[in-house]
Amino acid sequence: MSATGPQADELNTSFSWAEHIGPYRAVTPAQARQYDQQGFFVLEDALAPAERERLVEAIDPLEARQEEALRAMEGGRFFIARADEITFTTHLVERSALLRRFTSSSLLVDLCADLIGPDVRLYWDQAVYKKPGTESPFPWHQDNGTRSSSLSST
Repeated sequence: MSATGPQADELNTSFSWAEHIGPYRAVTPAQARQYDQQGFFVLEDALAPAERERLVEAIDPLEARQEEALRAMEGGRFFIARADEITFTTHLVERSALLRRFTSSSLLVDLCADLIGPDVRLYWDQAVYKKPGTESPFPWHQDNGTRSSSLSST
């Protein structure tokens, strides 16, 4: 990211970054500016503690099953997922009515409208658990299947 938005990949022939101009439903102009310049912002107190706890209670059992499946694999690994270290639990909204409702909540719908636009759809969801005490760093990876998507080290 630069002061004027993300740098285009050399293979990018059609995408260009558009600065967000509002009006905004969920973010402030300062948050939108930081998103345009740095690719992120922190949305403080977005969820009440009780709601956060309900979401964690819905995800934890699904992640525990994913953890068990990893442990059953040779070496306790699958791609970059490692038992007791890093798990990726996918398609949670298909398995939880609570999580499905959360993804269509006004908070997420408004954030999407502000940052992506009104014409969005959910085609992939996942919970990533990076376990405490893990010796190995979270490996470099590509979040999307196209070369021009960003790499993440978090």
